[in-house]
Amino acid sequence: MVVLQNKHKLYGAAFRRILEKTMQQIDAGDKQAVKRNIEKIIWFGVKDIITSPKYDDYELNVSYFESISNIKGLMATMTLKQFMNVFPIKKDFDGHKWGSKDYFYTKEYIEGIGLRPNDVIGEYALELFAEYWNDDIRKLFVKSLTTMSTIRRYEGHLGLFEEFMAAEGEDTPDTFKDEKGQAYYVSNGKPQKIKMNKVGHLRVIK
Repeated sequence: MVVLQNKHKLYGAAFRRILEKTMQQIDAGDKQAVKRNIEKIIWFGVKDIITSPKYDDYELNVSYFESISNIKGLMATMTLKQFMNVFPIKKDFDGHKWGSKDYFYTKEYIEGIGLRPNDVIGEYALELFAEYWNDDIRKLFVKSLTTMSTIRRYEGHLGLFEEFMAAEGEDTPDTFKDEKGQAYYVSNGKPQKIKMNKVGHLRVIK
């Protein structure tokens, strides 16, 4: 834990330095500053996020999620080639043995959506983050989901995973069902209906 905290401080300081440098260049009239520094901004930004400790405070989690969203927004402006240079696909080739993602899975996914090296990621960003096999991107995706779930719980709602499981018809600690199997949870003293999936389709890909 101490090692992770130290890494977070180092990455956070480096992230702030590259942001400050970029802002200074912009103020000096350098219109290409963001484009030139974007790979460093994103790399240090991701490292800062994934080494961040867990926050037990609503406002801190909201601020943290905004930082995640900003970094993901910047990623969407990158070309696929830039993204893959900064976050190379992990060289695992035996995912088929375990039913998990690997190098081949990621390459097939990218080919399937038609992204070419010089294409801007754009609208495919969120989906790509979920499907891309790279340790840093995987941790960023998990951090995004867990932080969103934490915020939802502070606001009186279910966490994302529990709501998903309830929508699949599973019994969960904070939900209940009526005689028709419709799942509900209680928020601010009132029952809230959960949108149910008509056919269970839970599929786990590690």
